[in-house]
Amino acid sequence: MGWLINRASGTEAALDMLDSPLSPPPVAVIPDYALPLLEGCGSVKPGSLRVIGKTQAVPFIPAFVGDAMPADKQEKLLKVLLGTKDGAKSRKQS
Repeated sequence: MGWLINRASGTEAALDMLDSPLSPPPVAVIPDYALPLLEGCGSVKPGSLRVIGKTQAVPFIPAFVGDAMPADKQEKLLKVLLGTKDGAKSRKQS
């Protein structure tokens, strides 16, 4: 049985996994967007991490505005943000 260790970020989890001397090697769970960023920024060599499974998509980036933004501008911003991806859903908070 292995250990479950929580890291502060997906980057930290991936780098710790790659640096591990353990055999069999550990597994890291990182957000879908992290792998291209890690490879693109040169943090890891392309192909050094392999995706072995995926979960269903989960929305995780809320957008907040201050009370000073007029309601019409809030609505316009909301429409723009929702138009960035097909199937996006809104949960407008009052």
